[in-house]
Amino acid sequence: MIQLAPDADPAGVAEALRRLLPSSDTKVMLTEEYAQYIKDFMRDNTPIGFVFSFGVAIGCLIGFAIVYQILSADVNDHLAEYATFRAMGYTQGFLLGIVFEEALILALLGFVPGVVASLGLYAVISAGTELAMTMPPTRMALVLCLTFAMCAASGAIATRRLTAADPADVF
Repeated sequence: MIQLAPDADPAGVAEALRRLLPSSDTKVMLTEEYAQYIKDFMRDNTPIGFVFSFGVAIGCLIGFAIVYQILSADVNDHLAEYATFRAMGYTQGFLLGIVFEEALILALLGFVPGVVASLGLYAVISAGTELAMTMPPTRMALVLCLTFAMCAASGAIATRRLTAADPADVF
């Protein structure tokens, strides 16, 4: 750790040190770079990083299965209506749009309570461990995007029966 004069340029000093010191046994980093290095190390090289990554993967798989079951049951329950829409001239894309709309509604209905519960857990853990734990908006945005993607994929698979929805077979 090097203490710089108040008027010194940290990036310039770091660059000068990188040129002077051998890179084989010395690593020169600014405070932000060091913090990111530690975060990356914890995520990639420690069991806690693996557990959290594994938890995210399992959560996505379970969420995918649950949303698929809900949408598939809904498609099966309303197969006659979908077949009627087909007989009236509606396209396959229109029917897929209906199911994707349901999937996005499910995504939002699952995301909102999930974020509220997560923020509560963050507060409890922060109070219990006295560690500063916050959820950055970028993480919330990433989770929302993953939730939408997971629900859209479930909807796409759940709509396979719609391609064969023929009014003559249903009635």
